[in-house]
Amino acid sequence: GETGLLELLGQIFLNGAIFPEGSINFDTNNHETTSYAAFGQFNYNFNEKWRLTLGARVTSEEKKRKGLQQTVPSSQLDAPPVSGPDIYTNDTRSETDISPTISLTHFLRDGLMVYASASQGFKSGGFNQIRTAVGAPAEFDDERSRNYELGWKGDWLDRRLQINGTAFFVDYDDFQAQGFDGANITVRNAGSLESKGLELDIVFVPNANTTMGMAVGYNDAEYSDFKGGECRIDQILEITGGNPLIPPDCVQDLSGEALDNAPEWTVSNFLQYEDSFANNLGWFGRLEYNYTDDFYMAQDLDENLKNDSAHLVNARLGIFGENRRWEVTAWGRNLLDEESYVIGFDIPVLSGYAAINIPPRTYGLTLNYRIQ
Repeated sequence: GETGLLELLGQIFLNGAIFPEGSINFDTNNHETTSYAAFGQFNYNFNEKWRLTLGARVTSEEKKRKGLQQTVPSSQLDAPPVSGPDIYTNDTRSETDISPTISLTHFLRDGLMVYASASQGFKSGGFNQIRTAVGAPAEFDDERSRNYELGWKGDWLDRRLQINGTAFFVDYDDFQAQGFDGANITVRNAGSLESKGLELDIVFVPNANTTMGMAVGYNDAEYSDFKGGECRIDQILEITGGNPLIPPDCVQDLSGEALDNAPEWTVSNFLQYEDSFANNLGWFGRLEYNYTDDFYMAQDLDENLKNDSAHLVNARLGIFGENRRWEVTAWGRNLLDEESYVIGFDIPVLSGYAAINIPPRTYGLTLNYRIQ
């Protein structure tokens, strides 16, 4: 069974059946990147209402990697990070890209404009770190994207109210998907990824003392084509007959599935009040509310690593001196004591999972003093 296999593996390594006198791993990764870029932008005003913007960026990069992974004494047991066959690398890759952009802006009035834009993005390929299993992806290709936006920026009520909004669509080719399979942090190229959504930012200043704001984001990101995604733990154990060591050829088809670490909805709000009183003293209070939708924390989309939605409330109350030379602030974070995670990942060799919690409800006092 699974438990018996883990006990056997532990006895093999701990009792020295494979390395009777112990072993030493040497892992070296030396990366060198040389990058050149030139970019420019041209604006043409048809009249006072319409503006055309053209731009481009030319990027040239060369990446080199020299590295080795070596186990002494030598071993053919391909089980990173414990041991593995010796691997030596001395690789170079070069990329050149031209990324254009175009936008059209219409000024409806002073303080209100709408725009449409299209642009192309580029992220160069590179090399994964070693130590890895033989056959694991050693490098990854360039990522290219096409970004389309429609939006507006405007203010009202004598500039006391600002509202900006954007609708976007991004189409990626060879999207660089980073993941941790329990032994290696690797980047793999997904065939294609689509991300579409909305962003809304509002800032309102009802009077000289009060400021409130809200930001809402919706992002629907999913792979259109990704046949080489990381395996879940249960898939690894099924393929290997219960062996938790990760075979480098274990992949799953994630086409049509969601991108990890990409919540659909995010909301942030704040309310701040600031005033002064006697002897050039001032005080302020700030209340914050942030919401994050549920999302997967790992590329393999394992349900055990799905982070639930979280509601975070923070608050600050402080006083300050003239010109804010000194300030004393009492603060509280995560006042609802929400349980959520910063990061989560698989540990197949232990047939389990690990995650790092966000800090629990926390209080504190901060003193700042500025030396003039």
